[in-house]
Amino acid sequence: WSELIDDLDSCKQNHYDEVFELFKRGIPDCLRGIIWQKLAGVERVKMESAEKFHNLKVQEDVPHDLEIKKDVPRILRNHVLFKRKSEKGQERLYQVLKIFSLSSFSKNVGYVQELPLFAGLFLT
Repeated sequence: WSELIDDLDSCKQNHYDEVFELFKRGIPDCLRGIIWQKLAGVERVKMESAEKFHNLKVQEDVPHDLEIKKDVPRILRNHVLFKRKSEKGQERLYQVLKIFSLSSFSKNVGYVQELPLFAGLFLT
């Protein structure tokens, strides 16, 4: 499994039958997250998207900014991440909602009051 994790692409090309057999037998629980991230190309997507997300994060003209700032303190008030404005959870939630509102996804969905709850659950 360690060779597969180190160089998944090469292993898939050069040892396809062996890799196929490993997968058929099942990925060990402790390695599933790592293996699925590699199969999904998460690192490649992160690298391709890093600059785009940075640009969204620093953008100041944010649609729904007032609604987001009003909703963030209301979400999961009893959770340790969101209890106080000084907690990092509220800032992270704001950043997620801000980037979402600037992204192309939000053009189809828009901003709704339930959105911070779902985003907050993913952050916990």
